Amino acid sequence: LSTDDVSIKDKTKYFNLLLEYLPNMTDKQLLHCLYCFGTIRLSKNLIIDSNQLVDRICNIASTSNHIDLHKLVNGLSRMGFRYSTLPKAISQRYIYLSNDYIHLENKDAREISTYLYSLGQLECDNSSLPANVTVKLLENFLSLTWTQGLSNALHGTAKLGVRWKDISNDLKRNIDSAIVNNIPNLKTYELCSLLHSLAVIKCDWNELTRDCITSISEIVVNKSSSMSHREIANVFWSLGQISVSINSDKTRAMTSSLVDRLTIVLPQMAMFDVESVFVGLGLMQISFDLLPEVSRQQLVTKVGSLVDTMNIFCLYNVLWGLARMNSSIIDLGSELSTQLLDKTLSIFHTFLISQFGDVLWSLGTLGFHSSSHMFSSSDRSRILAVLSRVMPSLPVRSAVHSLWVSEEWDSIGLTCNRVVAH
Repeated sequence: LSTDDVSIKDKTKYFNLLLEYLPNMTDKQLLHCLYCFGTIRLSKNLIIDSNQLVDRICNIASTSNHIDLHKLVNGLSRMGFRYSTLPKAISQRYIYLSNDYIHLENKDAREISTYLYSLGQLECDNSSLPANVTVKLLENFLSLTWTQGLSNALHGTAKLGVRWKDISNDLKRNIDSAIVNNIPNLKTYELCSLLHSLAVIKCDWNELTRDCITSISEIVVNKSSSMSHREIANVFWSLGQISVSINSDKTRAMTSSLVDRLTIVLPQMAMFDVESVFVGLGLMQISFDLLPEVSRQQLVTKVGSLVDTMNIFCLYNVLWGLARMNSSIIDLGSELSTQLLDKTLSIFHTFLISQFGDVLWSLGTLGFHSSSHMFSSSDRSRILAVLSRVMPSLPVRSAVHSLWVSEEWDSIGLTCNRVVAH
């Protein structure tokens, strides 16, 4: 069951049963319970409030083997525990494991992968870990033959602050080779997890070898028809984040198969999924005109059904994605165009400082102009009033975008000295 399947009331009831049975429970039984509580996202506050349970957990951590300790920490991290909030008896013992894995006293690649992932979930900071331990753990993992946990290892490495640009060319080649060797055997959810991990670590698609790009493209084509709506959204977001360029037959076939599947699963998507799709489409700059007509219609219909309930982040990403796809108000139709503009104007004053420039650039690129009939005089005044307030704080790029699209330089009541100076 997922966390949404179990009510807070039921979670509390099960936890109270755990406390009742605790004196007669074996360590192994308690460990299994804690792992399961992590899976359904029991609140860590319930654990913290029970001194008896905390003492028992610390005792298990001090005596358990590596595998049981991983299971314990995995369960606790899913409940919301982080390195800074774990009891010190647990966090110190867990960090100490790195010595075994760094010096390859333990040569189990599966354990190293799990360890990296768990460290990432705990959000350990660099000051808590020995110097260069993260990269060394990843190198040791890749030196072993078992690479099935590559996505977990990469995800943990990224969560610990390591980025693609920070690692050596040799390590990049090893990661590339591990992908090529491992990817044909991946299940659909494992493929999605791997792509997400590459995105989190900010991998550069253009630095991957041709064999790696071909392997990824081909398996996405093969697996796309079985992907769920959440997996499709995740893959689009991930491919966008790693700067996939549609410049070869392989990548074009990959995106085409994903778009076909998107058309089928789009009605099931929640707002978060739709937002992820538009981020991916925008980053890859897949032209709206090149999508199949049925896909364009589905996207317009889905955005129209969600626009009234969009928050600033979703609206920002949808507008930006549509603009990057070279779509226009003609493509969107008058009804959706009006909906998007009305929603943007109604919450314009609530956008973050970093968003104003891109929002206005997106509106201008889509074909909304302040001189058109779509803007009333009060609309223009409201936008200009907000811009006058935020302009001194805008980054130069955002300031230029804002001034370019507003078409109202003189009436803003500001000079362009700041932009010129930069």
